[in-house]
Amino acid sequence: MILSLSSHDYNQLLIWAKQAHPQECCGLIWAKKNEMMHVDKLELTKNIANNPLKYFEIDPKSLFDANRKNRSSDDVLIGIFHSHPNGLTTPSYQDAMAVGDVWDASDVGDASDASDASDVGVMGDIWIIIGNGALQAWMRVENGEIFGKFNPIIINIINK
Repeated sequence: MILSLSSHDYNQLLIWAKQAHPQECCGLIWAKKNEMMHVDKLELTKNIANNPLKYFEIDPKSLFDANRKNRSSDDVLIGIFHSHPNGLTTPSYQDAMAVGDVWDASDVGDASDASDASDVGVMGDIWIIIGNGALQAWMRVENGEIFGKFNPIIINIINK
């Protein structure tokens, strides 16, 4: 599976991570309903974690607003992004354990057998992790390679 991301958005993620350092930045990844594997927009959100040096927690108001937007527009929340100040772009154990806390899995669907973009669940199957001037995309799946929760996916950078 391949996630398309503009070079502008790629660079924006790196900038947000650098600006937030040494804390974690976080936000939402949006696509259009007819292009679920093409990032249309990124939305930086407030990290309200008790310890933003080590964790991220997206402001619940942002998630509430995103859920409302999902139901009333062609925009679809396909995932989240956050940075790792330690430089690693792989999901941490805390990331894997927090998957159910970011949003309820019953609202998302399972993309473990996703064969095309139409199989990507709404609200959270895609995670982008930024670290050390790079980023990696992950698909949230059952029985994934990383902590049984995530598989890596390819990012195709589109020059814009």
